[in-house]
Amino acid sequence: MGDAVRVLVGVLPERSGTPCADVLFDLITIAQRGHPFIRTQYARTELQRNMMAEHLLKTDYTHLLMLDVDHRHPPDIVERLSRWVKQDPARLIVAGLAFRRCAPYDPCVFLVNEQTGAIEQPAEWAPGLVQADLVGTAAILIHRSVFERVARPWFAMDFSGAAAGKYPGEDMWFCQRAREAGIGVWCDLSTVSPHLIERWVDAGTFQSYRAQQQDGAALRQAQGPLSEADLVG
Repeated sequence: MGDAVRVLVGVLPERSGTPCADVLFDLITIAQRGHPFIRTQYARTELQRNMMAEHLLKTDYTHLLMLDVDHRHPPDIVERLSRWVKQDPARLIVAGLAFRRCAPYDPCVFLVNEQTGAIEQPAEWAPGLVQADLVGTAAILIHRSVFERVARPWFAMDFSGAAAGKYPGEDMWFCQRAREAGIGVWCDLSTVSPHLIERWVDAGTFQSYRAQQQDGAALRQAQGPLSEADLVG
């Protein structure tokens, strides 16, 4: 594969339309590096992903990079994930690292314990590439052959565990189907796409901020008054 890696970028739009300013300009920066984007519109997440895969197969691009619009992605994310593919073409699925938006804010990379079947997550890790069993798909690079080897639908919501309160998303469905087809899944722990959290501002927010400012002022007073250097930049 080597230098023949050709990446098509697909962004999953939200119902609200335009992403937040930070995400929007991040995507513009990625596009300015010369990477082609799929023109798409809002639909259910699993449906969008399947349509993007169908689109890829109608082109001569080798890979599809799907980017969620509620994450900030590094401007060189195409290059960062592609480097692992160039090093070893057998890496057909390479994801970046993302974190759950709510507590416990854990990393979306999982290993299946072969003895117990339990799904485990790392609490600590070093930057680099690791092989995983399941990954989040906030930023994921997929070779076209995956969509040729795995049966449709590539992405689907699984409600088979609803009675037990389990609702794995389309990302887990995809990774499981890939594993069943003998396709390895990798995660680049050095490429992180921070997850957007919406917040509501109320009196408690103000009081918390005010307390932080007061604590900061008290600390500054204990250390001495502000100098001119403190006020620059």
